[in-house]
This record gives sequence, C-alpha cells and structure tokens, in this order.
Amino acid sequence: MEKLKQFFDKKTTALLTHVSTDLLDWLSVILLHIAFVPTYLMMMSGYTDRMPPLDTAFIIWITLALLFLKALIQKNMANIFSIGLGFILQLFFIGFIFFS
Repeated sequence: MEKLKQFFDKKTTALLTHVSTDLLDWLSVILLHIAFVPTYLMMMSGYTDRMPPLDTAFIIWITLALLFLKALIQKNMANIFSIGLGFILQLFFIGFIFFS
C-alpha cells in the first residue's frame, strides 16, 4: 500500500509541476499582451493622445516574439494561438488609432 501511495504522490507532483509551469507561461503571455490595452482604449476614446513609450513597446514585442518562437519549437498550440491572436489585436488597435 505504501508503494502505491508513493507512486501516486510522485505522479501528482509531476503533473502539478507541469500544469503550473505551463499555466504561468501562458499567463505571462496574456499579461504582456494586455499591458497596453488601457492606453489603447484611452487613445481611441479621446482621453489622451500620448502613445506608450517606444522602448517599452519594443521590449514587450521582442519578448512576445521570442516567446512565440519558443512556443513554435515546443509545438505549444495554446501559446502559438494566444500570441498570434494578441499580435493581430494589437495591430488592429494601433491601426484603428492611426487611421481614425
């Protein structure tokens, strides 16, 4: 009985470690994508005309591009989809701001 308990404890710990690292990876992608959403919404509604700092935007976009490459190498479809959709939405926001 003790061996069975050790087996399940080991498997449960490995599963929770894997799930939590994947979840934290995905949450970091989501948080990076929504970093500029308040600024974009304020610009579209006319509350401000100040863009976010360009160096900050470049750092975030380069980080997301590197995370996208990592997801492609690992074949992590959740991150590939999340990062791709986030890039499309950010481009939509920026295009809407500049062309309206």
